[in-house]
Formats: sequence, structure tokens, C-alpha cells
Amino acid sequence: MSVQDLETQIAHISQDIERQKQVLRKLERSKGALQRQLNTIRDPIARLPAEISSEIFLQCLPSDYPQSGIHHMPITLLNVCTNWTDITLSTTGLWTAIRVVFPCSKGFCDVLEGWFQRARSHLLDLRVDVMGASDKDVGALIRRQSGQLNRLELRFENEHDPDHLIFHETDLEPLPFLQNLSIASRDGIEVSWTPILQILRRSPNLIDLSLQDLHLIDTSSSEDSTEPIVCPNLRRFLFTRNPFDLDSDDQIFQLIRAPGLESLILHDMHFQSTEFVPFLKRSSTMLQELSFDCLHIRESLDQMDEFLGLVPSIARLIISFPPLPILQRLASNLAKHPVEALPNLQSLELRFYSDDLSVDSPWTVLLPVLLDRCSKFKSLRITVHEGQVLDELEAELVTPLRGLSAVGIDIWVGTVKENLFNP
Repeated sequence: MSVQDLETQIAHISQDIERQKQVLRKLERSKGALQRQLNTIRDPIARLPAEISSEIFLQCLPSDYPQSGIHHMPITLLNVCTNWTDITLSTTGLWTAIRVVFPCSKGFCDVLEGWFQRARSHLLDLRVDVMGASDKDVGALIRRQSGQLNRLELRFENEHDPDHLIFHETDLEPLPFLQNLSIASRDGIEVSWTPILQILRRSPNLIDLSLQDLHLIDTSSSEDSTEPIVCPNLRRFLFTRNPFDLDSDDQIFQLIRAPGLESLILHDMHFQSTEFVPFLKRSSTMLQELSFDCLHIRESLDQMDEFLGLVPSIARLIISFPPLPILQRLASNLAKHPVEALPNLQSLELRFYSDDLSVDSPWTVLLPVLLDRCSKFKSLRITVHEGQVLDELEAELVTPLRGLSAVGIDIWVGTVKENLFNP
């Protein structure tokens, strides 16, 4: 047999093989379709409309930010069956939130890019934990998506980001949809002030801002670092002073302008900041809720009087760990100045470390004053640390509390979970 004959036969056999492969692929597709029909008959879950399955998947997401591991939602759903994979990939709501941890694993940038692509044009919720060196490519990818951010949390757990690889001020896009921003550090970790300023300046629609334990560096005196930051839509501001950086409150309160602020929550403040009172004057017009602790105010009663006098619109006041002098001063002011001192106060909450709920407790000095204000006052809440508390309140304490309850004031005295007061 000649070479030409052999080549011809091989070509014919190759064609036969290709035809058989096509037949085999067709049979496999038919088998797969029949198998899916059988699964649908046998499995009630498979008979659910895709919209129902999609909603069930959304309810399975963690309350916190999802992670990208194969054992975490929604990645787990991709490994069940073809039907679930199709539904998962087409449900954009499953891909609108993610947690990024630095240092990143190899190939994470590709994973994150695919994640963002599945979210399409939906708004994004992003949490970034800096526990080591940042990744330049991941940082660039995050910045490209910054225009879709709705919620952003930055946690500096181990090292600061010296090269601003996450939010580099030179190529950070505007954040028109960012409404919630939370930045925190721990254990004295240094955080660069410059990229934080840039984020704030590029977020005109910010509603909720949380700055916790920030030990700021790069606080230069350039024009950009001293130009006020106007947050016209900011409604809630939580600030915790870093014990390693006693000047951080001055730096922050000096710049922020929040004319529409409704809720101000302060932790570990000393209230002797030269910039706090001016900030409060600029932001007190619409303030409805004020929460602060007394860890550094015990020697600053006059300062407390001053800043409480600046917030006549306050309807809800929360004070944590108040000693007797603070409560005595508050009771005295409320009694002496029923019109000027917190005239719109409707709710008062006092939080204590102590487990003491006896009739001699410091907070009892407020009871007669609150009874005099019963026409406006709506709620009194006294909570103590979870621990050994009385099984029931003393009779001498129940009587004045019932007097408040009788005029329509809601009373809670006990732990966070258990109210010991029974009207």
C-alpha cells in the first residue's frame, strides 16, 4: 500500500472519529438534560423558580462581609451543581460585598476582579483589613471600583500602609455614592492622615462617619490638609480618641463641617480640645442624639456644662460611666434651668460598669428632676455591666420609678438583657 493510500485511510478514519465524537457530545448533552429533568422531579428544591432560589441564597450571606474562600458564601454555592452555579453567577446581590485582607494570597487580584465583575454596576460594600504589606495591583483594582462604593471599612490591625497602596491620593476617583465610612486602628498603629483626607473630600454624600483610635501621621500644614471638609449630608459621627495620639481630636474636629449632623457619639474624649467646642457650634443646629463617656471628664465639669449648653436640640442623651459629681451637676442644671438646659430632652440612658442598683446609686439624684420634666420626657434607661445584680429592686427605689412610669415614662433598670423594674 502506497504512502498516499495510507494517508487517505488515516484521513477517513479521523473523519469517522470526529463524527463519533460529535455523536458522543450530543448524547452527553441529551443525558445531562434528562438528568436535570429527573433531578427536578426528585428534588423539590430544584423545582423552585430561579428567583426564589436567588432570594434564598441572598439570605444565606453572612451578616458581616463575605470572604473569598471556597468554604465561605457565596463561593460555596458554585460547587454544588450546575443549576446553583448558574443562579449564583447571575445573582448580582451575592457579589456586592467583600472583605479584603492584606497581605493577599497569590492570585487574589484575579479573584477580586471576577467578584467585582459579577456585581456589575451595583453599589459595593467593602472592608479592607491591613494586617501586613499591601498589594499594589489589588489597591489599584479597588481604586478603579471606588465610584461604586456605598460602604467602606478600613481596619489597620498590624502595619500602616506607608505607600498609600490602597487609596493613593493621586489617582483616587470621586466617591459619589459612598454613604458609610469607617476607619479604625488598634494598638497604636500609625495611619497616614493624607489618604483619609482625600477620601473625605471625594465623598460629598457621606451619611455615617466613624473614626476610631486613629494615630495619625503625615499631618502636614499644607493648604490641602488645612482646608475645611464640608460634609453636608453627614448625619452620624462616631469618634474614639487614640490614647497614643492626644492631638488627633483637634486635627479632626478642626477640619470637619457637618451642618446637618443628627447623632454624635464620643469615646475616650477629654473635652479640653481647643477645636471641639467650635466644631459643636458649627454642628449643633440639628443634633438629636449625643453619647459620651466620662473616662476623661471627671475633672472637666465646666467643660461638660459648656458643651451641653451648646446642644439645646438634643432629644436623646447617653452617658457612660458617669460618677456622682457628673450626675449631681447634671441634675442641678436641669433643675435650675428647666428652659435653657436641654429643653428638648426626651430620653436619658446611663451606662455603668458597677453592678450597683441600690437606692444609694448615683443616678437616683436625677429622679426628682425627671419627674418635674414629665411633660416632655419619654424614656429612662439605666444599664449595668453583666454580672452580679440584685434579683429585684429595693422598695425605696421602686416607688419613685413607679411615679415616673405612672406619667407615661418608659423605664428600664437592669442589665442590657433584663429589666428589673416591674411597674
